[in-house]
Amino acid sequence: MKFKVFLITVFTVFSLLVGLIVPETASGQVVVIPRMGPRVATSDESVLSAQQGASQGIHVKGNDIPLDWTATDGAGFQWSFNRNGYAKRIGKNPYNNGLLLQINHNQFYVQDGKATISENKREIELGPWSYRNNNNQFTVYRRIYVDLQTGFARWIDIFENESGSEQTIKIQYRNNFRQNVQKIVVSSGKDKPTAADWSFVTEFSGKLSPVAHVYASPNSKVKPNIRGNKGSRNVEYQFTVKIPAGEARAICLYEAQRKTSAEALKFAKEFDIDADLATLSPKLRKIIVNMGYAETKVGSISFPRSRKCDIIVLKNEAEIIGTLEDEKYVVKADWGSAEVTPDRVVGMAVPSLTGERAWVVLNDGQVICGELQNKTVKIKTPTGKVVPIKLADIATISYRITKNRGVKIVNARPMVVLMSGEQLKFDPQSLPCEFLTEFCKIKLTPGDLDRIDLVTPKSSLHKAVLGNGSVITGLLLANPLELKLELGGKFSTNRHGVKQLLFAPVKSKNKSVITLTLRNGNTLKGWLDEKQKFTILKTGGEKVAITPADFKCLTRKRHYLDQAAITTRKGDIVEGKLENKTIGLKIADDTTLQVPYGNVRGMVYTPPAPKPAPKPAPKPKVTPKPDPLVEVSAPPVKPKMTKKELMEARAREVAKKKAMMAEEKTKAKKTAAANK
Repeated sequence: MKFKVFLITVFTVFSLLVGLIVPETASGQVVVIPRMGPRVATSDESVLSAQQGASQGIHVKGNDIPLDWTATDGAGFQWSFNRNGYAKRIGKNPYNNGLLLQINHNQFYVQDGKATISENKREIELGPWSYRNNNNQFTVYRRIYVDLQTGFARWIDIFENESGSEQTIKIQYRNNFRQNVQKIVVSSGKDKPTAADWSFVTEFSGKLSPVAHVYASPNSKVKPNIRGNKGSRNVEYQFTVKIPAGEARAICLYEAQRKTSAEALKFAKEFDIDADLATLSPKLRKIIVNMGYAETKVGSISFPRSRKCDIIVLKNEAEIIGTLEDEKYVVKADWGSAEVTPDRVVGMAVPSLTGERAWVVLNDGQVICGELQNKTVKIKTPTGKVVPIKLADIATISYRITKNRGVKIVNARPMVVLMSGEQLKFDPQSLPCEFLTEFCKIKLTPGDLDRIDLVTPKSSLHKAVLGNGSVITGLLLANPLELKLELGGKFSTNRHGVKQLLFAPVKSKNKSVITLTLRNGNTLKGWLDEKQKFTILKTGGEKVAITPADFKCLTRKRHYLDQAAITTRKGDIVEGKLENKTIGLKIADDTTLQVPYGNVRGMVYTPPAPKPAPKPAPKPKVTPKPDPLVEVSAPPVKPKMTKKELMEARAREVAKKKAMMAEEKTKAKKTAAANK
C-alpha cells in the first residue's frame, strides 16, 4: 500500500512539472519547434517538446564515423570534409580548402580521424582538440551541418577556456579556392565589406559554382576583419574573442553554393539566420558571439528581436518563431485597464514570480504593467499552424523589427517613469510644477522643463533639469501626483512611487548666454535683465556700475561673502564689495530667479555663436547667342574611303617612302665620291 502511494505521489509531481514546463494546445499537443536536427518547421512532424529542446547541450550526440564525410545539400550541391573540418574539392565546388581553422596561428586537426554524427545523419562534430600554450588552455570542437532543404553548410566552432583566467584568442578562417576570385559582391552591393555588412559572394570563371559567405548576423556587434581581393585565391576572416575563465564561446559561419551569382547574392542577403539558429539548443545559441538576435531594452526589460519573424521565448529557454496572431491585448493595471492593438506592441515580458502579470512595451516607449487578460498567446508557426501558448509558460514575446517597431525605442514625451518599471504618457498640464529651492519657491512650466528626477543618488532631494541645461535641486511640492494618462483615465500616485518625470521642452526665442554656478553645485543658464546693474564699491570709496551689456565674468573672492571681481568685455577688472544682494537671472521666458549672492560661486558670459555668412547665390550661366548676321558653317566632312581606295592610298605612301630613301642613298654616294 505504501509503495502504491509512493508511485502515485511521484507520478503526480512529475505530471505537475511537465505541465509547468511543456506548453500544450487545446487538444494536448505540444507545439514548440525543435532545437536540433534539420531546419525546422516545414512539416507538422517537426513539432517537438520544449522540454526536449531545452535539455540539449552544445555538443552533437550520436555515433562515431571515420572521416572523410561527404553529403549533398538541399540545392543539389556536394560537400566533402576531412579531419581538419574544412571543405574539400568535390564536384563543381570551388574549394581547395574551405574555412580552414587556425587558433593563435595553430591549425585545428583531429588525430584519430573520427567524428560524431547526429542521429539524422546531417551534422558531424570533430574534436576535442586541445591547445596549450603558456597560460592559454583551450579545447576546440567543430560542428559541421549540411542542410537538406534550403541548401547550405554551417560551421559552429566551440572554444572552451579551461584556464583559471579570462583569455583572448585570435581565430582565423581561410578559404582557399581552385581559381582566382573573379568578382566579390558584398551584401550592401559594394566591392568591400563595411561595418553594416554581414555577407558576401565570390564569383569564379568557368564552371565553378559561385558561393555565398555569411559571417555574421546583420545586427551582430562581433564581426571579423576580412582580407581578400579580386584576383586572389584566398579570402580570410579574423576574429578576436574574449572568453571568461571556465566558459565557452562559439563562432557560426555559413557557406552556400549556387548555380548563378544572382541566386548566391539572394541567399547572402535574404537567408533567415534566425530560423536556422532556432534549431539549436538555448545553451549553444547563448555562446555564439557573431550570430544572434537584435535586443530591445527598455528600462530593466529586454527581449530578443528578429527582422524575419516574431519570437516567443519560453521559461525553459526554448524558442518559438512565427507570426503572432492576437488581435488585441488587454492589461489590467493598478490604475485601470488598457486595451492596445498589436501594431503598437513591440514586445512583453512575463517574469517567473509574477504569475500572469506582464510588462507590455509599446513602440512609443510606454511600459504597462498589470495582469494580462489574454490567458494564451497565439502564434502561427512556419508550418501554417496557429498555436495557443499558455501565458504561464512564456518568458518574453517580441514582434519582428519594422519601421514602426525599431530595435531602439525612443521614449515619447511627456512620460512618467514609476518605481515599478512602468512608463506612461501623461498630459503635462495636469501636473502643477511648483519647485522649492533653498533660496526661493519657483513655478516652472512644462514647456521649460526637460525632466524632474525624484530619485537622485546620495540625496533625498529632487532635481529639475530645464531645456536650456539649467540644473536646480529642491523639492517638487505636488503630492500626490494627479496625472491624466494618454491610455485613458486618471492616475494618482504618491510622490515616492515616481522615479522620473520626462517633459517635451519648448525652445526659447532667447539664447542662454549667462552661466551661473551655485555653491551647491547647481548650474543655472539664462540671460540677465537689461535693467539690472552690478554696483561695486571699491576700496577708495568709488562706486562703479556695470551693465549687463558690459558684463563678462564674475568671480567671488574666497573667505569674503560680499567681495567680487568683475571682468568687463573690454578686459577691465573691477574689484570690491558687491552691493547687489541678489542676482536676477531669467532661466525661461516667464521665470526669473532672484539668486542671493551668498549662494553664488561664479558667473560667466558666453557670447552666442556667430551666424554663418550666407552663401553667395551662384551666378547664372550665360550662353552667348549666335549673331544672326554671321553664318556659321560646319567643318567639311571627309567622305569615307572604300577598301580598295584605302589600299591604293597605303601603296602610294609606301612608294613615296621608298623613293625618298633611294634619293637619300644617291646623295650619300655622290658626297662620298666628291670627298675622295
